[in-house]
Formats: sequence, structure tokens, C-alpha cells
Amino acid sequence: MVLQGAPHRAVLWGFAHKIGDNVHVSLNNNEVTTTTVTANPHGGSLGIWKVKLPAQKSKGPFVIHVSSSEGSASLTDVLFGDVWLCSCQSNMEFTVSQIFNHTEELNEAAKYADIRIFHAAHDTSNTSFTDLSHVSQWNLPTARTLGSFSSVCWLYGKNLYPHIQKPIGLIESSWGGTIIEAWSSHDALAKCSATGQRVNRYKKGLPCE
Repeated sequence: MVLQGAPHRAVLWGFAHKIGDNVHVSLNNNEVTTTTVTANPHGGSLGIWKVKLPAQKSKGPFVIHVSSSEGSASLTDVLFGDVWLCSCQSNMEFTVSQIFNHTEELNEAAKYADIRIFHAAHDTSNTSFTDLSHVSQWNLPTARTLGSFSSVCWLYGKNLYPHIQKPIGLIESSWGGTIIEAWSSHDALAKCSATGQRVNRYKKGLPCE
């Protein structure tokens, strides 16, 4: 995993059952902050907690430990650097295994241990999600994990790395053929009266014109 490094402060959050419970967060066994579980603004039985970590100039690796009266959890091999979101249609979805020199790219992938990749799964919903509905995980780039990842996203991160010399987190969230309205919440669409005709077609499942 890569979290945003200094000068910015990375945000860490999660769910908990006990509203009002204290949540303690530590980096490499040094407690850095404490917060309280509050009611989830989106509803539901689970409460939510959120902290801003101190701005990290060191890349790590770190172990982030979170604990409360309910239990504890740890994130290992966490790096701090720059995080990039790669989102688009089919151009962004075009995978590394589909490019002409894919064999070379896959064989060299393991050289870039300071780059981590995350691929958000496809999903649709008529309501906004607080969290991803499908469990995804961060991966080191290897011949096994990189083949199905966005080639544009990967090549961007790979070519950027020598210039900044810091960890890079690449998040792919792409879906070929989708329209911008499909990525927006109903509340956001309701405020865009100029796109009313397109919104109605989207709600009916009709193709974009």
C-alpha cells in the first residue's frame, strides 16, 4: 500500500460497532493519534472513525496499527509517497498484457518495488457506497499481478518514478464505454439540469447519444 506523503497528511478511516469508543493509531509502535467512533452519516448499524496521520517525509516501510476495545488490526509494508488515480474508459482499461511489448514489461515489473498497484472492481448501484463493495488489495507489480492492470496507468507511474524517486501508488478505476453521468451520484445529477435528457437515458439503461 502507498499513502500520500508530505506535505500532505494521509487520511485513515474504518468502521466500528461501538459509538463513542476510542480508536488508537500508531506508526511503527509509536502512537500518533486517537479518535472517537461516531455515527455513520450515511446510516447503517456501524459507526465510523477517521484520522489524519502526521505528514510523513520518510517513505517507510511502516506498520500501521489500529486498536480499540473491540480489537486491533495492522497494515504492514506501508509506504508514503505520491498516489495517483487513473480513471477513464477503454483507453485506460487497456491492460499491460495487451500492449506490444508486454513480455518485456511483465519481466521487468519486479524491479519497481516502490510502485504499488490497486485495481477497483467494476460495480454499479443506485445509491452511493461508503466503501468498496468488493474487497480489493494493493499489490506489488509482478508478472502475475500486472498483466490485468491498466497499461497507461502503469507506464505513467513507471516513467514518473525515476524523476521523483519516491514511492508511487497507482489506483485504477476504469470502465470502457461508460458515460460521465454513470460515475456521478443522483444528487450530483439532479443539480445538472442541462444534462436532463442524457440523465433520463442513463436511468433507463439506454446508450448515450
